[in-house]
Amino acid sequence: MTLPIRLIFVLLAPLFMTGCFLTPGDFESELTIENSGQFTFAYRGEIVLNLPNRAGSNTYDVEAIYADIEPTCYNEPATVAEPDAVVEPDTAADAADGADDWSIGIPDTAYEPRECTPEEIAEQRAEWQETIDAMRENEQRQATIMMQLLGGINIDDDETMRAYAARLQQQRGWNSVVYRGNRVFEVDYRITGSVDQGFVFPVLDGFEVSQPMVVITAAEDGTVRVQAPGFASDRGLAGMMLLSGMGEMADAESPVQTTANGRFVVRTNGDIRTNNTENGPADEAGMRVLAWMVDGLSRPKPETLIRLSR
Repeated sequence: MTLPIRLIFVLLAPLFMTGCFLTPGDFESELTIENSGQFTFAYRGEIVLNLPNRAGSNTYDVEAIYADIEPTCYNEPATVAEPDAVVEPDTAADAADGADDWSIGIPDTAYEPRECTPEEIAEQRAEWQETIDAMRENEQRQATIMMQLLGGINIDDDETMRAYAARLQQQRGWNSVVYRGNRVFEVDYRITGSVDQGFVFPVLDGFEVSQPMVVITAAEDGTVRVQAPGFASDRGLAGMMLLSGMGEMADAESPVQTTANGRFVVRTNGDIRTNNTENGPADEAGMRVLAWMVDGLSRPKPETLIRLSR
């Protein structure tokens, strides 16, 4: 008896499942919204491209696991007795002692390990190789998809990533962008604008899709909603993986852990209608201040609704 190839995939899936798109690393972020509708947003710290590993890297891990596993075979069970042929126990003691044996008629030797035949060894090793080949093909396909989504940028080439950092720094708001290696950018971002226009951070030149960290939207009734989906472990990140083709084996109902470690602060002289901070707003120099600690744990995404009186 050998393990089905699909079962092997299920057992090994946690070894080659990875994260999402853009996540904070160590950071500080502040947002100030005036009653006039003007806002200033700042982000200082790391932005991590938390993407699937290089094609084949996880396959090598699985190959190492397989190299340490010896093929295993088991005795096949005896024919199970028909329901009308089942022997009932004579006493309650008999029923409690080895109930499984008398009820289905399987001998004690059933499913015990035994020495594999050469043919069975060859069959199991062929199945293992089939698993490895399928994983390698899937990883290469994911790498191709990721390069397309990232505008053709090769995220595994440091020179390319440093050149992209220089290109990003030319955009408004990106005061400093330094590529630190290992898919980590150190950034200093600050921008001022009007909430009427809406706002999303970050917007990366050339990226066809990304998970926003902060979103500001304004309604006709004068309210402004601030959401920070990138500052929390959120099911939406897993959903984004599925939509992009990155996470075919991901569970969209499972939270995705991030590398975030920092604080997000919102200041306003508007009327805070709702918020999901732990301690509520505080007063500071004529402003109402909300603060969220962000540490990658499964917390709700920071969110607040503010009414402006302009």
